[in-house]
Amino acid sequence: MATILIVDDEQSFLNTVSPLVGRSGHTIRLANNSDDATREAANCPPDLAIVDLIMPGRGGLETIAEMRKLSPGVKVIAVSGAAKAGRGRLLDWATRMGANRAFSKPFVVAEFLDAVQALLDEKMREN
Repeated sequence: MATILIVDDEQSFLNTVSPLVGRSGHTIRLANNSDDATREAANCPPDLAIVDLIMPGRGGLETIAEMRKLSPGVKVIAVSGAAKAGRGRLLDWATRMGANRAFSKPFVVAEFLDAVQALLDEKMREN
């Protein structure tokens, strides 16, 4: 099974997404901010990281860049509620910065879980 790191400053998002992606038996690790996320990634590189783009301190774009340095093969899904606040380009920037997929919150759960599985399948084929 895969290791998935979920990074978001909103505990409700972590509480909601964690059991969804963990249903398949994956190991789920959680981080509330960029610093915790990069520490987690340095200690045990995840197969997939789900990263919120708007967080206090260093944001998700910097987190994605740091994860790419620590583990170039990590798959990344960027998520953000900023698109509904008129900052939709942030999701575009995330894909340019190395995110494999980007989702605006709220997202369609089935589409999100399909993307998680597709990226994990891709990761397995690469190994």
